[in-house]
Amino acid sequence: MTRTQQSLTKAEFTEQLESLVRTAEANDIDIAGGYTFRTDGDGADWSLELFEVVKPSDK
Repeated sequence: MTRTQQSLTKAEFTEQLESLVRTAEANDIDIAGGYTFRTDGDGADWSLELFEVVKPSDK
């Protein structure tokens, strides 16, 4: 899959990431864990860790 670069603000990035997480959660996909994203070129490699956070009301 080829993706083109597009302009994205930090707020838009956060919104899209949250939407992706919520969609996965709604589809019963276990997303907890670590993810590594590697590039073939000069771009940075990234690691992302997702884990469920306990709400203060759940204590």
